Amino acid sequence: MILKLNKKQAYGILVISIIFEQIGTGFLEACDAFTKLTPTILLILAYIASYWFFAQLLQHINLSVSYSTWTAAGTVSAALIGLFAFGQHISPLGWLGIAIMCVGIFILNLYGTPKEDRDKDNVVPMAEHKEEN
Repeated sequence: MILKLNKKQAYGILVISIIFEQIGTGFLEACDAFTKLTPTILLILAYIASYWFFAQLLQHINLSVSYSTWTAAGTVSAALIGLFAFGQHISPLGWLGIAIMCVGIFILNLYGTPKEDRDKDNVVPMAEHKEEN
């Protein structure tokens, strides 16, 4: 099943995918190397949901832009989860590196897709072809 989305909805699905991925990442730490059953099951379910949503949005947002955004948001939220939930700290230079990465991803989202694709609602030509069959 392929969700029919416009570009704005696809970015909303990207946010949902990131949220599920970060839920899974939180349970990755909590499952204690897969020795605790409940966090392990929740981790697996969260990652399945995350990748399902991510696969859906790839019909509407280029892989390079969507995956970069997904990993940058994941990096920031994993750092925050580590800090607040598990007491893990990052050095000031580490935070600077994360900030620089976020600026790069912001630029990639604005200008990383060719102009002819930015104006289209669906940037993956095969998605339209698949629907016709």
